[in-house]
Amino acid sequence: MTSLVTSYKILTANPDKTAARIASQPEAAREIAYYQANIGKVKTIDDFLKDQRLFTFAMKAFGLSDMVYAKAFMKKALQEGTDSASSFSIKLSDPRFRNFVNTFNFKLLGIATTTTEQVTKGTVTNYIENQMEEQAGSQSDGLRLALYFKSNISNISSTYGILGNAAIYQVVRTALNLPQSLSQSGIDTQSKLIDSKFNLADMKDPKKLDAFITRFLSLYDIQQGSSAATNPALSLFSNANVSVDMNTVLSLQSIKRYGN
Repeated sequence: MTSLVTSYKILTANPDKTAARIASQPEAAREIAYYQANIGKVKTIDDFLKDQRLFTFAMKAFGLSDMVYAKAFMKKALQEGTDSASSFSIKLSDPRFRNFVNTFNFKLLGIATTTTEQVTKGTVTNYIENQMEEQAGSQSDGLRLALYFKSNISNISSTYGILGNAAIYQVVRTALNLPQSLSQSGIDTQSKLIDSKFNLADMKDPKKLDAFITRFLSLYDIQQGSSAATNPALSLFSNANVSVDMNTVLSLQSIKRYGN
């Protein structure tokens, strides 16, 4: 048996090596290669939406695979951009949409949109991270929550942002050992209680961030009543040799996920 904390440490011990192993898997390698070969050909929002494979890749990269079908919705978000408080994506409570539009900002950048580093490289990094979260999640929801929290807490700017993100909120509530019934209280009540026990600014410190995630995983393990079984997916991150073009594998630390 391997605890969730141990599994998490294995997965995050060497981000670049982990990214290389994810990127070397056949399906991921094919999709990354297709994206890199074709995204530069996209000049308009319509071009982007018409190429189902490119669009699906991008949506997965931003954790929006469940919205791939909603092209009219995404077209409206892309057309309005993010430069106005009244923009469609800005008014949505879910920051994933704003981050997606910030990256594929056709309204601001026009035909130059798909030449930016955040589109050509950052989106690939996002995709690899998302794949890692999915694979970890297939063995343990706790691991997936931990990886999601590590990647996305930097996008949260207030306690209300925590309350507005179910996954982030679950990690915080579990780590602080707050009752599930708290969610039935008023928003202001929840916010004040979290503020009294949690310092969002601490999450900018890598050591404090990892300590908080370790606390979450320990308590999650206890609350679930069992430790995570040795995860077969962890073999992906062993020391086995992998042949992969490292030019296509981006450092997970060099480009901020879900760019602002």
